Amino acid sequence: MKSGIRKRTHLAIAALLTFSAGQSAVPAYCYDVKDAEFQAKEAEKDADKCPSFYAYSLMLLAIEYWRIGEAKKADRIYRKSIPIAERSQYIDEGDFKAHLLMWAQLLEEGRDYHGVKKEDFNRLEKAIKRFLTETEKKSEREEKLRGYLSAVQIFTKTENWKLKDKYQKVLLAFCDKIEHDQNAEQRDVTLAAQILASLAEVEFPVGKLTAMPEKVIEIQPDSNSNTKLTKSKFAVAESYKLRSMKLIERMPVDLNFRASGHRHLVFWYTLCGEKDKAAEQVEILVRLLDSRDPKVLYPPPQPCPGMCGMG
Repeated sequence: MKSGIRKRTHLAIAALLTFSAGQSAVPAYCYDVKDAEFQAKEAEKDADKCPSFYAYSLMLLAIEYWRIGEAKKADRIYRKSIPIAERSQYIDEGDFKAHLLMWAQLLEEGRDYHGVKKEDFNRLEKAIKRFLTETEKKSEREEKLRGYLSAVQIFTKTENWKLKDKYQKVLLAFCDKIEHDQNAEQRDVTLAAQILASLAEVEFPVGKLTAMPEKVIEIQPDSNSNTKLTKSKFAVAESYKLRSMKLIERMPVDLNFRASGHRHLVFWYTLCGEKDKAAEQVEILVRLLDSRDPKVLYPPPQPCPGMCGMG
């Protein structure tokens, strides 16, 4: 049983340095304090053999204390996890940075379904800055860029526009370079496409779209400061999405992958009330898949394979 938990843990940690548009890399764990305390005690028994799992278990315990309002206890437990996580990097170099990033992303999820609150912004920014410090020390370019994307997402939530713009400029410079380099490696083309898709969600957050929307959102005028769903934000997000799609078209990928990109645009334009643009994407789908059958154009989303153990 323990080995199965550890396997899921390592998969979850590895997932921290991946990203899908608009989706947090952190699974929605359904622990309470008692469950987290039990897991931490179990993990401590094998701490020498598997320090990353013990550090990870302490982090989950800390986040549960934080969610019930015991911030001082949460901070104490999280500080305890740091030297253990640092020790784990001698086994796997990426573990410590993944540990720091997961803490920031768990804080970003907030204490409840309402999301991160302003009173938690300082704690959240401190967490992502610590991660960025470690990332700058010794990281491959791709790892840095993925870290910068997480920073942009978090600084957007904390409304730290100066730091958000700082890291976003680096990301956009990379994307622009790849877009103008027809000989760029496919790995970089894929990364640029992912970054642009994610930045679109940062600018105009509507959540994950897996089926044809049943409702249409009302895009607000720019004068409405109470929402991010404004006309100018839509225009920026649309630009990022189309640039991402153009990069996807350059990839030697299978037809289904390319079709999924255009399918997403159908859903997105439909949600935003852009009927004509949605219709254009439908026609592209029809040509790609050689069918007008709705079951072919819009197949039901595939269930999670359950590899992470989270269902």
